[in-house]
Formats: sequence, C-alpha cells, structure tokens
Amino acid sequence: MPSQHDQDRVDLAASTRPRRLLFAVVVAIASALGGGTVGALVAFRLAPAASVVSSTPETFGSTSAVRPSFVAAATRVTIRVPEDVPGIAEAVSSIADWRISAGAFVDIRVAPGRYAISAPLVFAHPDGRRIGISAASAAPALHFVKVDSINRLANGSMTVIMRLKSTTSLSIDDWIRVTATEGSGSHEAFRGLFRIVGLEGEQVRLAYGSYSPTLADAQLTSAMIFKPAVQLVFTPTDTMTDYFAFDILTALGNISNVAILAATPTSRASGLRHGDGATLVTGTGGGDGGLSIGGWGRHCMWAFRNAQATVDGITVSGCRSGGIYASQGAQVEAVRGLASGTGIGFAAVDGGQITCSRCVATRSTTGFLAVAGGRVIAANARAVGGMEASTGYRAWPGGFIWAEGAVATYNGSGFAAEGGTLWIAGATASHNKVAFSDPPQPSLLQPGRQLPP
Repeated sequence: MPSQHDQDRVDLAASTRPRRLLFAVVVAIASALGGGTVGALVAFRLAPAASVVSSTPETFGSTSAVRPSFVAAATRVTIRVPEDVPGIAEAVSSIADWRISAGAFVDIRVAPGRYAISAPLVFAHPDGRRIGISAASAAPALHFVKVDSINRLANGSMTVIMRLKSTTSLSIDDWIRVTATEGSGSHEAFRGLFRIVGLEGEQVRLAYGSYSPTLADAQLTSAMIFKPAVQLVFTPTDTMTDYFAFDILTALGNISNVAILAATPTSRASGLRHGDGATLVTGTGGGDGGLSIGGWGRHCMWAFRNAQATVDGITVSGCRSGGIYASQGAQVEAVRGLASGTGIGFAAVDGGQITCSRCVATRSTTGFLAVAGGRVIAANARAVGGMEASTGYRAWPGGFIWAEGAVATYNGSGFAAEGGTLWIAGATASHNKVAFSDPPQPSLLQPGRQLPP
C-alpha cells in the first residue's frame, strides 16, 4: 500500500492536463459558492516539463498570468532532483506561483552528488519559510585512522594528509567535513570543511588554507568525518560584481546536508546572503545534518538589514573575510556552529547580533568580533588555534561581547576589549601569548544575572 508520503509526491515530469481540468472544476465550484471556500479546496497546477526545464534560474517571485496553485495544510510535497527536474533552479522555478498553506511544506530533495552551477540561486517566494532543500539521503561517515603529516607550502598555505579506513567513496575536488575532534593541544584546529587535493590509497590530502603553527604540536586521536551528500559548486561568470550563490530575499524554511561551495575564491563572491527581514532555518545539527559553506572570497554567510536566521550545526570554512557576518540589525542564532580558517569566525557589526551556543572558531584572525553597535552573546563558546597574531574574543569601539563559560586557547590574545565592552563569567584562557590584552569586566556579570541593555 502506498504511503501518505508517496501520495503527496508530485511528479513534475508527468502530463498536467488532468490537474488543469480538476483546477477548473474547483474554481467553478468555488465561484458558485461565492468564492469564500477557495482556500479550502486544493488544486495543484504544474507547468509542463518543457516549461519547467530552463537554462537560467528564475526566482520564486516570478509572475504568472495563470491562477496560482494551493498546497493544503498538513500536506507535504516532494520535488526530486534530478528525477523530476534537472536542478534546484528548475525546482524553484516550477513552484514560483504556488501558494503554500500554513502547516504545509514543499521539500526539494536532491540526490547525492556534486553539481556544477554558475548562476546564483535566488529565493523570493512569499511562502519561502515552508520550502526546504535537503539531500535525498545521507552520505556514510568516513572512518578516521590518523594524521600522517602537516605540510607547509611555499605560498604560506598548508595541506594535511589524513589516513582513512576507506576512500572508495571519495574523489579529487570532493569536500569533506571534519567535526567533533578529540586529542591534545589545539586539536580543534583540525575541524572544518576541506577540499580534497590528493588521493593515494587510504591517504587523503586536504587543503587547509593558511598555515597555523598551533597544529604542529596538536595530536588528533579521533574525529567524526563526513562527506556532505549534496555538494553545490558555484563558478561565478562575472567576477567584477558582487555575487551571492544563495540569495534569500524572503525566506527559506530549511537547508540540511547541503554544501555551498566556491570553485575558486573570487574576491567579490559570497556563499549565502539574506537580508531585508528575510528568515532562514538550517540543518538538524551535528554530524552530517547541518549546512556547510566554504571556499568563498568574501563571506561564507552574510545576514543584513533585520534578517533572522537560526542555524543548527552549520560549518563555515575558508572564507577570506568572515564566516558568519551579521550587520544592520540582523540577528543570527547559532547552535554548535563551527567557523574554521576564516578571516573572522563570527562577526556582529553595525547593530547586528550573533547568539552562539557551543560554537567553535578556529584558525581565524579573530574568533568572535563585535564593533559599531554589534553584539555577540557567546555561551560555552571556544576560540582555538588561531594565527600567531589572532584574538579569541575582540570588542572594538561600540561593540559588546558577553562570554559565559567561554574558552580562549592557543591564540595570540585570548580576550581583548579594544575600545568596546567585554563582559565575561567563568571564562578560561590558556596557552595564549597574552590572556587579556585589555582587562575586561569579569565582576560585572555573574551566572544567573540578566544581560545589560
């Protein structure tokens, strides 16, 4: 007997004439009843396959002269890539004129693999918070054996050679995600999202970005390693204008087990942008369920102008400017977030706010930064294994950082209030060149007290 999920699945490649006739009948009945019951009568209108397939992505907000379809409450519609449509852009285009009721959800399910994309994906559907993108299935975990070597290259970058029990599921230019490490020294600096640049037997050579001297004395004894099931590799065709691979204009209800990657770190390109009140929810947290963003020349993730984001288990790596960047009133709530090898791990500027719980910033010039009205609320956060001149937690003029249970270790400076306000309670600073470059105010906030206004 088919499941409810199967009954709800929409075959976008099928002929749509019966659905159009059904829609016409529904509209006629609704008109006869005075039009007040249209929301309760549900019809799906799908474009023919020829109009769904497009060489360029359209946005959710594209207009249509045909009456939109409705997705009823408690209904889940699945659009499969590439079985139903060839790509995410086509899936987005195919539902541009749908209306999705509260309690309903449209899930764009992408088959595991690596996808080459040039044009940005723009999300502007008015019901975007009821739309999600996820992998159709999770990739199996990779079994870590040991780190064979750390190699400093002539250009100042480094590679790490890891040994795995099996590499049969991997290939050159795949990306893997290293999480939940255990060991000694700054072992957390091994965490992040990394591109495979060499394979030989059970050895995997990973590009780790700028050389971090703290790794020389670190010992990695175990690690959780995953290959993101869906790897979206973007190559901007125009390198002279700002480029955002995922551009969220209204909302996106979920992204999980997907990696947003740059083929090359173009200086004006960023991985994900959402602003002007847009909302975003990502991942199921931990393991392979979160969103990964890596290799971008500017920001991995940029929230601005009152945007709202809840990100669980996100990994941002190798972005030259910032990992997660919140500005102009945007608010980002990150749980178990990891920023690795970015210019600044977590940055709140110009009135933006980042609330971090159990977040880790590693191999960054600054782990957590607040400036110009920006606020960082860090609970049980860790800034580990930065550059020699790095700072774990830095409050610049006008910035405010509250750190309870925070850890700063293996940095140039652990905590620095350089013109801003830094309040700490129960913090730990160890193995830094300087623990506090400017004394913060540890007595101003104790556990259980409210944050200042």
